[in-house]
Amino acid sequence: MIHANKNGEKESETMKKSMSIFTKCVLSATVMASALFVGYGEKALAAPVFSQWGEDGEEEGQFSFPQGMAIDQAGNLYVADTMNSRVQKFTSNGQFLQEWDIDGMVFGMPRAIAVDHSGLVYVNNGQGNIRVFQPDGTELRRWDDSDFLNTGVLGLAVDQEGNVYVSNAGLHQVRKYDPTGQILLTWGAPGTAPGQFNAPSGIAIDRDGTIFIADPGNFRIQKFDAMGDYLGQWGEGESAEPGQFSFPQALIFDRYGNLHVMETKNYRIQVLDPYGKSIRMWGTEGSAPGEFEVTFGVATDNAGNIYVDDSMLRRVQKFSLTLDSPQIVTTSDQATVTWPEVEGATDLELEWSQDGENWSNKALAANETKTTIYPLTVNTNYQFRLSANFAPGQRMASNLVEARTANLPPLPPVYPVTDVSSTQSTSPSETKLTSTNGQITLPAGKMGEVSLEDMIRISIPANATNKELKLTIEKVLNSQNILNNKEVLGSSIFEILKNFPENFSKPVTITLTFDPTSLKSNQSVGVFYYEDGKKEWMGVSGGKINGNRISVEVNHFGKFAVLVVDQATGMPVTNHPTETSTVASISDIFGHWAEANIKQAISSGIVMGYPDGTFKPNHTVTRAEFAVMLMNALKPQEAGVALTFTDSAKIGAWAQKAVAQAVQAGIIKGYKDSTFRADAEITRAEMVAMIGNALGQSIEANSVTDFADDKDIPAWAKGSVANVKRAGIVQGKGANQFAAQDHATRAEAVTVLLKMLVQKSK
Repeated sequence: MIHANKNGEKESETMKKSMSIFTKCVLSATVMASALFVGYGEKALAAPVFSQWGEDGEEEGQFSFPQGMAIDQAGNLYVADTMNSRVQKFTSNGQFLQEWDIDGMVFGMPRAIAVDHSGLVYVNNGQGNIRVFQPDGTELRRWDDSDFLNTGVLGLAVDQEGNVYVSNAGLHQVRKYDPTGQILLTWGAPGTAPGQFNAPSGIAIDRDGTIFIADPGNFRIQKFDAMGDYLGQWGEGESAEPGQFSFPQALIFDRYGNLHVMETKNYRIQVLDPYGKSIRMWGTEGSAPGEFEVTFGVATDNAGNIYVDDSMLRRVQKFSLTLDSPQIVTTSDQATVTWPEVEGATDLELEWSQDGENWSNKALAANETKTTIYPLTVNTNYQFRLSANFAPGQRMASNLVEARTANLPPLPPVYPVTDVSSTQSTSPSETKLTSTNGQITLPAGKMGEVSLEDMIRISIPANATNKELKLTIEKVLNSQNILNNKEVLGSSIFEILKNFPENFSKPVTITLTFDPTSLKSNQSVGVFYYEDGKKEWMGVSGGKINGNRISVEVNHFGKFAVLVVDQATGMPVTNHPTETSTVASISDIFGHWAEANIKQAISSGIVMGYPDGTFKPNHTVTRAEFAVMLMNALKPQEAGVALTFTDSAKIGAWAQKAVAQAVQAGIIKGYKDSTFRADAEITRAEMVAMIGNALGQSIEANSVTDFADDKDIPAWAKGSVANVKRAGIVQGKGANQFAAQDHATRAEAVTVLLKMLVQKSK
């Protein structure tokens, strides 16, 4: 292991050559001897380089085998400078800003790095821990997990909730931690089956929270939900064809939802759209601009630039490769598509689709800049994309652009659409600025319109403010903490931000799209905004429904969404389990390991499905939900006691009786601060403690559970865990771990409740 140090001597030329030979052959930095990748062969021609920086060395802006990079919202680039035992921070143009802990006392061999949505930087140091830093390098916290966070770690990502996902190539596993470092989940094993890995590497998380994991040795990218359940894969064997891979190593999503994949054996970057279709790729083996040798990190910024580290060549390359998106003008049955001339292209192709899966295409000459697509379906959303071929193997495409054909009659409106920051669309009376990418800047007093993915549109009238307006629409991916009462969404949640705190002087119109076919006969929809101070959803009056859209006028921004409401009361409908779902109607448990238990629990009235016909077996259970399940299983006759928890008001009416009964029976006692925390996800320790109390068994002092992690089980739960384990109600997870702080799922909850009833009947 070699560390460069400002106070030490530089590597000798012999050592440099030896290191170069070693890294040329061992592309995976793991010392676990499980991910050795060697790349050969002719690949795609190089793409134009926007800029590059770095060389071998230990000074500012120099590198020694960099292995990982990440970018924050401000465009600052963080590079894990592995063999120099440091992290370097640069501007997007390569200007050096900072270096962190070059003496190696903190980082050791950093090789995986990520930035969360708040700007915190997460670094795996290759020596058994993850450290979390503020953007200025101030360390906030760390956690240790020496068995997993070793030199085999190659991937690191953080979701919107602050959960951290880490891949270990040597163990062929992925581990999920909560924001404090508690282990939530571990999955994976050596193999080729779904959910198995051959040296998992890069991790990326899309805007919907789906986890994408590079599986280099299996030449694929696997997709999982947040519970580690397999969802599918991209790639079907080693290949250089578009949409296929050869040792995919690093992954990152851009702001448009496109996945950028660094393939070590194909020596290229390949970009796939949200549906998995290859839209551009470039690269070949070599040291010239746009060529690659040994790469571990890829990153994208909000401007669409792409950054790639090259460990062998000790450099960072920056690319700008997106074609200008076409502009679309629609009538009721056709679209006129225009774009700037694409220099250097051999031919062009325009593609369009209604659903993103079934595409039509039209071949175009390289010098064309306009075409008309006919016929199209009236009043229908379409996606368009322009692609260009250059030298063999080099293809680029624009980002997807959405447009909607007009309705008939009387006159078809015109929808100018583009994904750049703002364009001008002229109406008979005055100029209006429009944007479809969720961002717009309006001069003081100007009118404008901004939309995002045809799901939300905001119209700003003239003179709504006397200040320059910078407006951004962002889709909220983590809704769990703001749907406190499990309100039923009729749309995604959008956070609308502006650059000044004052309200508008004229009403601004927000139009949201919803699905009317999902509503029951006694339901409607309304627009609500989330009041952060009160932590509740507040209705916006005066909503006007037109087809699948609802519009309201507001004078402020924040988090907005369409909620399903009761037609009679106008109050939001909640999505707690309901008796309307029966065993026969449950649609998502076929083949699940707990299928039989779930059916029995539903039939016994212990638990119910959701109004949409699902059970959601892998979703976690809140403390209130488990109290209801437990009381449904025990069927107590007592009415319950008056609740004295300081947060009793936060316990939903649907759960209050069950909690009161459980308190009366001595099953629930609450926390030391006199709270119940109804919406907190129940841990395995809490669940088993309630089961133990329900069984009424005596609890021995200084109990021993025989679990491998016995020392991690809280003292207040250890006696119950020992009793429940002896009764065969609960078993350990992998390696005989009880995992006391893991959250229980609905499937696990009904399984232990059924076993409890069997034990109670003896």
